[in-house]
Amino acid sequence: MYHFIYKTTSESGKYYIGRHSTNNLDDGYFGSGKWIRSLKNKSTLTREILLFCDESELKNHERMLLEQNVGKENCMNFNINPVGFSSGMLNPSHRDDIKKKASERISGELNPSKRPEVRKKMSDSQKGRISPNKGKPMSEQGKKNISEGRKGLKISDDGRKKLSDARKEEYASGRRIHWQTLKKIKIEV
Repeated sequence: MYHFIYKTTSESGKYYIGRHSTNNLDDGYFGSGKWIRSLKNKSTLTREILLFCDESELKNHERMLLEQNVGKENCMNFNINPVGFSSGMLNPSHRDDIKKKASERISGELNPSKRPEVRKKMSDSQKGRISPNKGKPMSEQGKKNISEGRKGLKISDDGRKKLSDARKEEYASGRRIHWQTLKKIKIEV
């Protein structure tokens, strides 16, 4: 893993200083600051690595460089202190206690998507949208991956009943046509 401080510069001479951790030095990362995100054409940006350092030293080195640059005419950093969490394993989201809190926050009744008004809003936002994969054939590897992922999947009796009831409702309303019915239609034509 590489840990470094970088400087992203535009053709106009404006620049942004930040820190990044990656396994691939050519990952195309230019930064996540507001100025970078506001640019529509990022193809004019260049990234220069200023300093490689240990993960534990990233924030200190970034702070030092920000103190020297914030306030200069072309510097697009607006905060002298490094913003955001540490990179890599120093990021608090990797701690077990934080993971447990996040898990509890989205499980059971605390999960916002369990509330009827949120579920309705989510459902309405997807209605009328065509799947980006519609009409595209799936590769043999993709089919194999799905098959492998579903092997050993256990569905509870309650889950089986819900699936059965949902399918019966789809057939009754005409939203789903049984494959044997389609086969008969093709034979008759």
